[in-house]
Amino acid sequence: MSIESPPQPQTEEEEQEMSKLGVEARNVVVISSSLVFATSLAALLFDLVHTDHGRIILMVAMAFVAVSVVLAFRSILQPARIISPSVAYIILTFFLVDGDGVHDASITAYAAVVILAGLLLGERGVVVFGALTTTSLAAIVYAEFMGVPALQTDYSGLFDLIDVNTIWFLQLATSAIIYVLVRRLSRLVNNAQTRELEFAEANKELSLLRDVLQERVEQRTEILEQQNSTLQAAARISNEVLTAPDVSTLLRKSANLISSEFGYDHAG
Repeated sequence: MSIESPPQPQTEEEEQEMSKLGVEARNVVVISSSLVFATSLAALLFDLVHTDHGRIILMVAMAFVAVSVVLAFRSILQPARIISPSVAYIILTFFLVDGDGVHDASITAYAAVVILAGLLLGERGVVVFGALTTTSLAAIVYAEFMGVPALQTDYSGLFDLIDVNTIWFLQLATSAIIYVLVRRLSRLVNNAQTRELEFAEANKELSLLRDVLQERVEQRTEILEQQNSTLQAAARISNEVLTAPDVSTLLRKSANLISSEFGYDHAG
């Protein structure tokens, strides 16, 4: 399914999460486009294209896909999202028209075009390419059934109107099923991303609460330590005062101890 562009992050945790989602989206586009390129290359290497103009069209299409893969590596994803399913659709349609029509083995890959579109473009991609593939199949099979010379093959005349309607209807039903699956998966992914962001936000709030509590504990500990120091100083002063032999010594020691123990500049 297509991963939409995330909203502008507001925190460091959200920024990291958005960066991870961006990398995942890029990987999906790069892998999908690379598979289209590799499949086209294999068709050339194994001589699955039997006409010269077919090979030229395939090589041109591969060039477009290669450029889109390079752009995807640079995080420019939209060209690859559009080019890859479009190239796959155009090539397969050409093979059907130039080959054995709806009896050509290429017809089995039409569903893959819709899946690829859903993976890269989401629900809109399934709708657009599902409609394109279904319309193309209906046009090709009806043209062959009606006797259009350019679409006549060795298999023409071997199916009736029920077979004609079944071919495009099955493609339409397949596209509808893919749409439901992509829609469901998109919602699951969006829910997972939302929950992950909520979890990150909750972790942030817990971290802030921990810092606040830790600061309060430190403040309370400092106050208690000050009070304890004051009590200890008072105890030392009391012990010293009690040992004074006379009033004059008592007053002098009291002033000196109060000044030293409590940090006063002067005491009298």
